[in-house]
Amino acid sequence: MNIAIWISIVAVIISGISLGWNIYRDIILKPSLKTDISFGSLIPSPTGGNPSLLTSKSNPRGPRPFIVIEGVNHGPGAIRCTAIRLRATDDEGGSLPRVLLHDTSHEASDALPCTIEPGQPIHLALPYVHDCFLQEPIVRIGIKDSFDRIHWAPKRSLAEMKEQYRRDFGSQTATASKSTPSTSSEAPDA
Repeated sequence: MNIAIWISIVAVIISGISLGWNIYRDIILKPSLKTDISFGSLIPSPTGGNPSLLTSKSNPRGPRPFIVIEGVNHGPGAIRCTAIRLRATDDEGGSLPRVLLHDTSHEASDALPCTIEPGQPIHLALPYVHDCFLQEPIVRIGIKDSFDRIHWAPKRSLAEMKEQYRRDFGSQTATASKSTPSTSSEAPDA
C-alpha cells in the first residue's frame, strides 16, 4: 500500500479518538463535589479584615458555635450547587428525603444556589442548637447539584457529629424529642 493511505488511516484513527474524548468530556463526564460536615467557628483577623473559618477537622478541641457543610469542586468544570439534602429514617425503617434550609445571614455561609469553579470551596453554615437536625434520625447529608446528583458527606463525619451532639445535649434530647416534634428549618423534599 501507498504511504499516503497509511497516513490517512492513522489520521482517521486519531480524529476518532479525539472526537470520542470530546464527547466523553463534554457530555458524559460531570464535575464532582467532595463534601464534608464538621463544626466550625470564626477566628477574628488580627489585621481587622475578614475572619477565618476554623473547622473541627483542623482544630478538634475548638469551640463549636455552628455546623459547617463544606464542599470542594474537584472538576473538571463548574458545578451549580442548589440545596442541602438529608436522608432520614422513618418509624418503619424506610428513608425519607428532605431539604435543609441553611443560614444565609451567617458570615461564614455562602448562599444557595451558587456556581463554583474547580478547586473553589463552598461553606454552608447551620446553627448548632438543641433543636438542630442532629436530633433527628439522619443517616445521610449532602449537597445537591444542578444535575440532580447528591454529593453525600462521609457517614463517619456525620456519626462523629451526632455523637458530639449527644454529649453536648444528651439528657435534653430524650425529653424534648418525646414532647414536641422538631421545628428545625427543614422542608419536605419537593
